[in-house]
Amino acid sequence: MSFPILQTASKKIVLLDLRYPYGKQKVYMSGSLLTIAAQLMAAGHTVDIIDFNIDRLGDNRVTELFSKAQVIGVSVVGCPYFPQVVEFCQYVAENYPHAQLVLGGQVIRGLDNSEFRRIFGKRAVQVSSETDCSTLFGVLPEAFSVPFRPVWERMGNARLRRYLEREFALVWSQGCIFNCNFCAARKNEREQHRDPKVFFSDMAFLKAKAIEFGLSKLECYASALDFFQNPSAVEPYMNALAFVFPAEGSVTFRMRALSCMNTFLKAARTLPDFAGLISRSGLWCVGFGVDGPDESVWKQQNKTQNHTNDVADCLSLCGQLGLRTEVLMIMAYPGNSLKDMWLTVRNSYRYARRWPKAVLRPYLAKVILPGNLGWEIRPADVEKFIREPEKFYNLDLCALASPITHPRRWQRWLANLSYLTVIAGLAPFGKCATSPLLPQGQGGLYSLLAKLINRYMPFDR
Repeated sequence: MSFPILQTASKKIVLLDLRYPYGKQKVYMSGSLLTIAAQLMAAGHTVDIIDFNIDRLGDNRVTELFSKAQVIGVSVVGCPYFPQVVEFCQYVAENYPHAQLVLGGQVIRGLDNSEFRRIFGKRAVQVSSETDCSTLFGVLPEAFSVPFRPVWERMGNARLRRYLEREFALVWSQGCIFNCNFCAARKNEREQHRDPKVFFSDMAFLKAKAIEFGLSKLECYASALDFFQNPSAVEPYMNALAFVFPAEGSVTFRMRALSCMNTFLKAARTLPDFAGLISRSGLWCVGFGVDGPDESVWKQQNKTQNHTNDVADCLSLCGQLGLRTEVLMIMAYPGNSLKDMWLTVRNSYRYARRWPKAVLRPYLAKVILPGNLGWEIRPADVEKFIREPEKFYNLDLCALASPITHPRRWQRWLANLSYLTVIAGLAPFGKCATSPLLPQGQGGLYSLLAKLINRYMPFDR
C-alpha cells in the first residue's frame, strides 16, 4: 500500500520512544526525539510525544493521539529495538492505517532502502537525511537553531518532572571528525553546535522548572561524541552552564561527557583556567574511548587518534582535576589474537588499580552494525539479520559474543572469557559500570532464560 507525499501544511504528528528492549522501563529524555520535535514545532506542526517507558499502548491518551495522528514517527535508538519496531509497524498497519509511519534515528540511517523495506515492510517510511524530512514535512529550520522549550511546555509538568528527576540527554553538538571502523554513529564530519543564546535560554528554563518542582539537582549526559573536539567552541557553553548554575545556587548541575583523549589533552593545554572551567560547569565524569590494548589494534580499527601515552596522561590529569574517568573499552574484535585479548584484560586491571577514580566500561566488539565498515563489507552476514530481525539483539555492545558476531568458536569463547573476566573482577569493587547481556531472540528455552536474566541486569550507562 503506497501513500502520497505529505503536503507541507501543518500536520498532527506523534513522535514515539519505544520501551527499553529488555523487559523493563528506562525513563530517559531522548535528545534525538527532542531535537526533531523542536524542528517540527518551529515549522508549525502539532507534535505530541509518547514514551512507552512511561505510557501504555492501551492508555486513553495514547489511543486518542494515534487515532488523530497523520504521522506517527519512531526514533529507533539501537539495533536491539529492531524486533520491537517490526511488531509496532504491524500494529500500526492493523489499527491505524490512516497514519503514515515514519522511522528515523542513527541506526536507520545505516540501512539502504532495500534493507529497510525487507526488515520493516513497505508501509514504513525511512528518514535518513534532511532531504527526507523536508519531503515529508516541508522545509524545517536548522536542527541546532531552534529552542526546546516549546516541546517541554507541551509535554506538561508531570512528564517533564519525571524526566528531570533522572539523568537526561543534554543536546549541544553533533558530529565527529574521526572515522573509526567499528563506530556506527555519525562521523567523519565537522561538529555542529546549538545556537548559544538558545542553549542558554533552554538551560535557564530547566533551572526554573527544577526550582518549581522542588528538585535540588539536574543530571545530564552530553550529546557530543567528542566533548572537547573544538576547545574554543565548547568553552562558551561551559561558561553558560556555570552562569546558570552557580556553585552557591539552589540547583546543582552535574554533567557526564565523552571525549577523545587527544582532544581532552589539547583542551587542557589551550583553555585558560581549565580546572576552574571544569569545576564551574558541573562536569564531573569524562568517558574516554580507549577501545583496545595498543596502537596496533587501534590502527586496524582506523582509530589512529589514540596514542599509547595519552591513556596515562588523561587518567592522571583527571585524577588531579577530581574527575571520575570512565574507560570505554570495546574489546575482542573478531580479528584480535589471543595476545590482544590478554593485553586488553591486563590493561583494564592496571587502569583500575593505578587510578582510583577510573571506572571501566567494557563492551564486546560488534563489527557488523548498520552504518559501520563491517555492514558494508560482509553482505552474507548482513543477510542473516535481515532475514531474522530477532538476531539484531546479538548486536548490543553489552551482549556476549555469539556465532553470528564471532564465527570462530575459539575466538568467541576467548572473547566472552575476556569480557566476563573484566566485569567479574572489577564490578564487585565498584570499578566496572557495565553489566553483560545474553543474546536473545533465537527462540526456545535458551531465549526464555536469556530474557529473564537480561531483565534483571542493571542498565548500561
